[in-house]
Amino acid sequence: MKRHICALFLLTVLLLAMSACGVPEMPPVTEPSPVMETTPEPDDRVDPEPGHKTPTELTDAMAEFPEIPVDRTEAMSLWAEYGFGIVDNDIYYGRFFRKGDPAPMLCSIELISRTRDVYAGQCRILDGEHSPKYLIKQGDMLYYIMLDRDTGKSCGIAKVCTDGSGKKVLYEGVCDYLSAAGGRLFFTDGDRHPASIDQNGRDLRILSDRETFYLFALDEDWLIYQDDGDNESLHLLRISDNIDIRLNDGPAFFPVISGTALFFSFPDNENSTAFRLACLDLSSFSERYDEDEKCYVPVFTVEFGDKLFGGEFYISAGTIRAMNGAQPTALENWREIGDDAYNGFSRVVRFVSDRWVTEEIMGNDGGITAIIFHERSGGYASKIPWLN
Repeated sequence: MKRHICALFLLTVLLLAMSACGVPEMPPVTEPSPVMETTPEPDDRVDPEPGHKTPTELTDAMAEFPEIPVDRTEAMSLWAEYGFGIVDNDIYYGRFFRKGDPAPMLCSIELISRTRDVYAGQCRILDGEHSPKYLIKQGDMLYYIMLDRDTGKSCGIAKVCTDGSGKKVLYEGVCDYLSAAGGRLFFTDGDRHPASIDQNGRDLRILSDRETFYLFALDEDWLIYQDDGDNESLHLLRISDNIDIRLNDGPAFFPVISGTALFFSFPDNENSTAFRLACLDLSSFSERYDEDEKCYVPVFTVEFGDKLFGGEFYISAGTIRAMNGAQPTALENWREIGDDAYNGFSRVVRFVSDRWVTEEIMGNDGGITAIIFHERSGGYASKIPWLN
């Protein structure tokens, strides 16, 4: 009996233990929530702080742009008129003609001013094989683009002493827009790319692969040029860091800088052969955010003159003149500049120094038939005889 009671007790304990150690019920299985991939909203707040402008290379560079000195403005004016001739110490260096020879060459002519007349002193041929363009005088040396006397096409860059000695070809091939700064010569090559060499013709550098026109070295680091692929607009290029700054939105020609004022010729909307003088202040600009460049860029305000003119002009001693013989106008009255050269002309007046003017008389075929030299201050003028 006792044995049966013990067995029953053990069976009861075993059942209770099994109940206590039973497998717990598993929670219901649920599908995991899908992971939602979200694209963050674009942040258009490029200027989160009112009035704050993020520093950029372009606007910082523009703020460092130098003021152009007076002598550089005059050199740029001669360059904008193609640099066919200059006068220094009353000696003319530039293109001239032999008697009966319609093809010009590089000559020097001493100009002597007397009562009511101008006389030619010593005359000398400096390069009888080429006509000069973009002529530059530095000390006793002349630098120029050589033009073929018969075709008028460029064939290289040369230098020659003012006495006609030591001629040397520095660069061979098609080129244009010669200027000099910091011991180097700047020009466009046969591909219209901006390039430079030293004054001995060494160390050729191609500065950009852009097709450029009106390239001029403002100093050894800053260039101005017209970008043919950008609606013929003007640009500044800083060589040291390849900063490129667009200055205007439309076509622009014959740029000349006086101080921080950039003057250029802008085609008239209604007359296809006429221009208006335009001006913008390089020291005054606003900023806008450029979506393509992802930075702020300077924006300039362009003002336009009131009259039509032929496009070429000269700035000297605080005055500005149009090419076709207009009287000097104070620079602050630049909006009044105008002439009728866009209608065609029988003469071209070129300002070859702050004192001297050349007047080219045109024949019926468009060729030059005579050159007259004027001394502006005294009003004297004379036709200089052709070289014999």
